[in-house]
Amino acid sequence: MGRISYNHSLKEELLDLSGSLPCCKETLLSVLLTSRKGGVFLICPPFLKSKALTLLNFSFPNAKIYGETSRSLLIREIDFESLRNRTNDRLTFAGPDLPHLHCLRAWIKGLFIKTGYIQDPKNGFHIEISPIGIFHSKMFGTVCKRVKISFKKFKRRNRIVHYLKGRNEIKRFLFSLEVYDLALAFDDLLATKNLVGLVNRQVNFETANINKLVSASNRVVERINQLLNYPDQEIWSNALRDLALKRVEFPHDSLDSLGQKVVPPLSKSAVN
Repeated sequence: MGRISYNHSLKEELLDLSGSLPCCKETLLSVLLTSRKGGVFLICPPFLKSKALTLLNFSFPNAKIYGETSRSLLIREIDFESLRNRTNDRLTFAGPDLPHLHCLRAWIKGLFIKTGYIQDPKNGFHIEISPIGIFHSKMFGTVCKRVKISFKKFKRRNRIVHYLKGRNEIKRFLFSLEVYDLALAFDDLLATKNLVGLVNRQVNFETANINKLVSASNRVVERINQLLNYPDQEIWSNALRDLALKRVEFPHDSLDSLGQKVVPPLSKSAVN
């Protein structure tokens, strides 16, 4: 069996955290259920079908399955219009108080399960949600304002795709939906990536310095060899020649170390 993707893990946890309140479970289900010609369909990824059915049986014990495809189930004995109206009232009712945040979060969880995608944070930082239909598109904007999540958007194949990019935005999104285990794991991953990046930058810096040192040493040795092959060797004093030969023998030593290898030993200033 292949490794479960980060996207699958998040959707599975969102469905598990549909909420302990019946209103939250019903709100999440209202997103997964769609009315089409021929009936009401429960739409969700295949790997979540059994959990979605458990949630359906909890909220609608009389619901019956009359057909099945890889991503949808035909459901009967559900008053879909009443369900949608109840959800609409919960999310947008007018009054002195705002709608309950738990229902708003449940609605976004359902929409992400149905049409969302998150990139594995090991490879990048990207979340997108693509609401289907006018009702979900309008409601998505309303709910995001209430829970204070700001999505950007673009058009793809005649559909509006809402997206988040950047580690801080995605971390805020995960915490706002109360998937705390994944959010903390995401935080740990960010810390690890930052540490690895810091180490890589330090290694690159030190490697560049070493390369510069080696290159400079090679140039000095090349010039000394040219001078050693010069016909007139009276250009050298005995001490300078001894020091030059030591530099050829130990091209990468520091001035301090090189000075300690001649007789008598010399200080860094004397070598320089």
